[in-house]
Amino acid sequence: MISHLSPEEADEFCSMGVVQCQTEWVRFRNEILLPSKQTNYEFVNHIRQNGYGFTSDISSKLEYPTLIITGRQDNVVGYHDAWRLIEDYPRATFAVLDMAGHNLQIEQPDVFNALVHNWLNRLESENFRMV
Repeated sequence: MISHLSPEEADEFCSMGVVQCQTEWVRFRNEILLPSKQTNYEFVNHIRQNGYGFTSDISSKLEYPTLIITGRQDNVVGYHDAWRLIEDYPRATFAVLDMAGHNLQIEQPDVFNALVHNWLNRLESENFRMV
């Protein structure tokens, strides 16, 4: 499958892809590679020059249902640092997915979708509304 890709495509896909089959390639191309080619460089350069920040401190206690999903083979951000958040998120589900890298939603879609649906159901059952 990879032999049918251009060298640039293969490099992009293989640099982060743990599961490298046709289905994963199509999703990677459509959801990551092609959109990345439409980058708003003015916006990106603004962030590079001025930095960016969260609207809230992610290290403060959060008493709401939370979902943290990481890929065991993620070579971009990993999973160790995310685990440090668990004590500040007493309602958190923390999952480390094997055979998943930075694009875990593509590589492990069934588990990813089940976890997200579970989290959304927990929010809904508490009538939690985003403000």
